[in-house]
Amino acid sequence: VPGSKIILEDSVFTNKEQGSFYSPNQTIYYFKDILDPQYTYRLNVSVDGKEGDMVSAETPIIEDFRLDGGSVFGNSLIKLGFVDGGGTYSEGLPFEWFSVPNGKAYQLVSTFHYEDHYNDSSVIARSFEIPYTVQKSFDADGGEDMEQLIKGEAFYQQIQTNVPPFTEIPNLSHRRFLHVTYDMIVGGDELNTYMEVNEPLTGILQDKPEYTNVNNGIGIFSTRVRVTLRDGAGLPILKTLNNNSFAELYEGQYTGSLGFCAVGGTFACQ
Repeated sequence: VPGSKIILEDSVFTNKEQGSFYSPNQTIYYFKDILDPQYTYRLNVSVDGKEGDMVSAETPIIEDFRLDGGSVFGNSLIKLGFVDGGGTYSEGLPFEWFSVPNGKAYQLVSTFHYEDHYNDSSVIARSFEIPYTVQKSFDADGGEDMEQLIKGEAFYQQIQTNVPPFTEIPNLSHRRFLHVTYDMIVGGDELNTYMEVNEPLTGILQDKPEYTNVNNGIGIFSTRVRVTLRDGAGLPILKTLNNNSFAELYEGQYTGSLGFCAVGGTFACQ
């Protein structure tokens, strides 16, 4: 409701991952109200001992949107082809989408899902994420055609990097690939500016400018959303591999020693 107020609650986190804003005991302020992307939201903070000196900031909201994916990734029936029958890796399968209002920085993240099968018949589901290069839209108005190329060789190299060697896992019988899912993380204009200002310095100038959009304070108040690639029914699209790409997973130069195998056929688990 325009003009209404939301009172934030606080909680203390003791297990936050280390990073730029890390401290052993981190106070987090939160609320559970549903935000309306039609409105701009303003944060007001009163500081003890500084009456009348209100800290404030405001931001628009990125609306939750349906991620398209394009003709290859957006179609649940099309299998991914990262390598051809001659062993040549794909130069890049295009993951396509349209920019959204109030969004400026876009990072595609794929999640590789697989299972570890053990000699005692137990099974553990595992996964790891592959973040891709952040893409920037021309502006934050939305509607811009954007794409991220998913390169075949890099796909298998990432699996090699993130899946522990077969010989390091005691009593491991075999591994089975399940599927790959895709998410898009979208950051607002202010968050993008903050990231750009804090990129590593490469020139002679070594003093970074201090960037903040907080009045009477230092920090960033912006918007971010993470959406999953879904089909028309709202279900996550689970992408699998075509025959050549499966064969590369089972016996290729990067992943052939990791113990992936098939239910049946040429590469059946022994």
